[in-house]
Amino acid sequence: MGDRGRRIDRHPGDPAAVVEHVIRMAHDVAPEWPSSEQDTTYGVSIEGDPDVSCTLTLGGGSDAMTATALRVVNSIPYVVDAEPGLLSSLDLPLTLPEYAVV
Repeated sequence: MGDRGRRIDRHPGDPAAVVEHVIRMAHDVAPEWPSSEQDTTYGVSIEGDPDVSCTLTLGGGSDAMTATALRVVNSIPYVVDAEPGLLSSLDLPLTLPEYAVV
């Protein structure tokens, strides 16, 4: 199982930004799609002046799930202190782990 999506933002007809998201459940799924040597890898490439390229790897195994849960876990104190009612992520401040180096 895999999914690949692309969004192209245009500025007077020319591509200004192209966002492509590729996710697969196994390396043998859609091998012709862009890939990396490790799971949980995110890449950003910007073609322009200057060109910029960045690769972020979140480790392996359950590390990606841990990274996904960080926002929820670090929001707990703000949810507890909030007034009763429904909240969205827009109602909460951006959170950092207690010992994060910024």
